[in-house]
Amino acid sequence: MQSPKQLQFVSLVESHRSLIYVIVNKYCLDVSYRDDLYQDILARAWKSYPSFREDCSFKYWIGKIARNTAIDRLRKLKGDIIHIANDNIFYSIIDEPYTETPLPPIHHPPIEQKTFNLVLEGLSYSEISNVINEPENRIRVRMHRIKKQLSKTIKY
Repeated sequence: MQSPKQLQFVSLVESHRSLIYVIVNKYCLDVSYRDDLYQDILARAWKSYPSFREDCSFKYWIGKIARNTAIDRLRKLKGDIIHIANDNIFYSIIDEPYTETPLPPIHHPPIEQKTFNLVLEGLSYSEISNVINEPENRIRVRMHRIKKQLSKTIKY
């Protein structure tokens, strides 16, 4: 005989089963491991169910538990890939050695370089304005332009 609490939990899980399966399918590509992950999610949810607050959305709560459980499982694997699609492209990407492309040199006028170096040293704009003997606002504008130029040069 199930308690009312258990019946309520089963009812809520049944109504949000599709959400759990979406997360399981997203994080676990190998079909044989999906049921295990689903069971892990339900076990963790049941264990945490006493801490579930009624004012919170169950959909959000179970989704968060499902994502965290899936991510924890992936972390335990530490790089072991459960399933790789049979694409030779993927294997060729792995086999290629990584070579870092050098960034083009950035040339700044001496005053910009000095301002930038002082910011890197941790000085505030007011301190830099005292050292360089320029208005603080001009230093702010200069740093804004330097940051803009750097972000154009270095694209992530």
